[in-house]
Amino acid sequence: MRTSTYQPANNLLFLTLILITSSLAFSAIEPVPTVVQVAGKQNSGIITKEVTLKNTGNTDVKVLAAVASCGCMVSSVDKKLFKPGESGLLTVSVDSSKTVGSQVKKVMISTDDPVKPLIELPVRVTIEEIVQVSNKRVLWARGEQLVPKSVEVRVELKSKLNIVGVSSSVDEIFPKLKASMEDKELYYVELLPSKNKRSVSATIRLETDSVEMPYVYFNAQIEK
Repeated sequence: MRTSTYQPANNLLFLTLILITSSLAFSAIEPVPTVVQVAGKQNSGIITKEVTLKNTGNTDVKVLAAVASCGCMVSSVDKKLFKPGESGLLTVSVDSSKTVGSQVKKVMISTDDPVKPLIELPVRVTIEEIVQVSNKRVLWARGEQLVPKSVEVRVELKSKLNIVGVSSSVDEIFPKLKASMEDKELYYVELLPSKNKRSVSATIRLETDSVEMPYVYFNAQIEK
């Protein structure tokens, strides 16, 4: 009767061949940087950043699409086919008139890489507001007394922008504009509600003397 003998050298050789075979052909698109930082001021135009895409594998890879996660941002690549070791550029452009504040958005990069077909590239967008409204949704809740409410509007002095008027989309909420005498950056909007018997929502429009940013909006609502 034969007795089987354990052969560690043969097993090690077999595992080594598997590892070598699995690594013979692979493709990988790597973005640099791995997180895109976009910063600017409101209504300062289109802010553009470039990201390097590199094929760190040893087979060809195609970029099929680069899609931004929101309407304020667009993305594009300067080439589709990446041979091993080749690099290309991904351009990310943010419209500063369509977003404010700090947000994390994404660019979704799809490729024909069977191992990692989708790359999610985070884009941290910080757009500083030129006109800051202290309360963007003024509310008179159901049962609340309908008394005037005031909203502070602060304008960045360096922008050389002035608030020159205010209007409401409904007659039931009447706005009055007043500039601060002590602070050149500060304005007050007093909202006067009428004693109507129905719920109403209004869009309050601030008019400026800027061609690039003629209007700023916020909302007011009376609940019944």
